[in-house]
Amino acid sequence: SSKGTISLTFIVDTQKTGIKLITVNDTEENMVTTTFLLIPSLLTIIWVDDDNTSEIEYGTKEYPYNTIQEGINVCPDKGTVTVANGTYTGIGNKNLSWSSKHITVKSENGSVTCIIDCENSGRGFYSTGQDSRDTIEGFTIRNGYVSGGWWPNNCGGGIFCWYSSPSILNCQITGNSAYEGGGIYCNYSSPKIIDCIIIQNTGKYGGSGIYCYNSSSPKIANNTISKNGNDGIECQYKSSPTIINNIISENNDDGISCFSSSPFITNNIITGNGGYGINCYESSPSITNNIISGNSYGISCDYSSSPSITNNIILGNS
Repeated sequence: SSKGTISLTFIVDTQKTGIKLITVNDTEENMVTTTFLLIPSLLTIIWVDDDNTSEIEYGTKEYPYNTIQEGINVCPDKGTVTVANGTYTGIGNKNLSWSSKHITVKSENGSVTCIIDCENSGRGFYSTGQDSRDTIEGFTIRNGYVSGGWWPNNCGGGIFCWYSSPSILNCQITGNSAYEGGGIYCNYSSPKIIDCIIIQNTGKYGGSGIYCYNSSSPKIANNTISKNGNDGIECQYKSSPTIINNIISENNDDGISCFSSSPFITNNIITGNGGYGINCYESSPSITNNIISGNSYGISCDYSSSPSITNNIILGNS
């Protein structure tokens, strides 16, 4: 047959990968049949599944990546990394990060069946430069440990936010440990932390559940923050989080601790904490419509604190 170039155009379902047989008739006598593996050039949904041991990885549901970081690395701006059920461990499944794009990283079926286990070395997510266009959703993040080294790298056992404000939704953050912010650490950061369970984390020097530092003002809503090593939520140095509709209970020290900060604390149940329900030092929080009961102490206002305390139920604090 004569030499030449044939130009072909394919229209392909952008989420469908597969082997296709293409037959080309270049003359009446010459038929050329060849096989193509069609792969979408730019997926907007990248799939990850640690059960894929085939060594064929294209980011489709049929051929997923087998580590979360691989999926994050190839995900385009405004795309989504969807993680299948499993317990994800080891390199590529902790200290997860991205930059220069805004994406969603989510589990396929929720936090009960999708677990990031840091195995007491590293953290779940390292978030820098994200904003409301970035989302972390539907994971259990457990056994993070970053207590060694220098500040701030030894903070944020579960999730570390540095000048970063992603949405953290429907996660279970449990059994993590750090110098500060065992569960979530926020420094110059204002993430949305919504519908999460934050339990049994340890911050050696504060904020075992959530630590807000240096003008951090996250929205903390509809969470259970319980049984953490010292404070459930700690607010430091001009941090003004909105803390609304949470259950903050059975933390070893204060439910909410405020130092030089002015959080908005509304419609929470703050109960059974080992220290104060709310502890204010040089702080002026707004405390409205909460139930503050069964703590070692109710509310403490010390050293130039000027809180606004309205319409709360405060009872049974010892």
